[in-house]
Amino acid sequence: YTMISGASSDADRQEITLCWGDGTCSEVPRSNGPLMQGEFIGNDIKKNEYMATHTYPGRSTYTLTMTDPNRIGGLLNVNFPFSINTSFHLRTTYTFLNPQFQGCNSTPELLQPPIDEACLGQPFQHDPNASDPDGDSLSYELTIPLEDVDTPVGQYDFPDRVSPGIDNDISINPITGDILWDSPQRDGDYVIAMYIIEWRNGVPIDTTLRDIQITVSNCEN
Repeated sequence: YTMISGASSDADRQEITLCWGDGTCSEVPRSNGPLMQGEFIGNDIKKNEYMATHTYPGRSTYTLTMTDPNRIGGLLNVNFPFSINTSFHLRTTYTFLNPQFQGCNSTPELLQPPIDEACLGQPFQHDPNASDPDGDSLSYELTIPLEDVDTPVGQYDFPDRVSPGIDNDISINPITGDILWDSPQRDGDYVIAMYIIEWRNGVPIDTTLRDIQITVSNCEN
């Protein structure tokens, strides 16, 4: 999801670099929308999809990564006020199981977009709406967003540390993944991140890092 207004318009990528975790990377073109230019979903936001096929050398656990040079400007809890100079990094650790003995494996499906809106001074809840196609169990935990491989973003504060107080607290339900922020005290843009861990027979097999942007505004209703 890309903001396409102002200085952020340069971040609308026709292709991205995807590293597969086996020592190789690919330039992956955008694959959705009219003329493969993405899909406008409102509020100066585009949904971009990038699809590619890759053949791995064998069964193992691989970490797929993608790094974009810029986040949006003005994030209140990331390197403020220079967040536009901070990179955006995603990663998914995936395990190829032996289908004869362990079954197939798919990463979780996340139906809720990783961008949301909250109201100033009112409780906010975000549900990732995640499920696993293979019926594996999922758990969730908050973490610090990344800007590169194993590198947390600089000068990061969890959202409840911006104008902190007893009426400002953020938490995550480790079973459902619901994020509760009770309640935002300053309007603006924030970023949070969560790990979604996939379990089979009590053993973690995959981990997905999800990066979520929240816009807090002074809502009339």
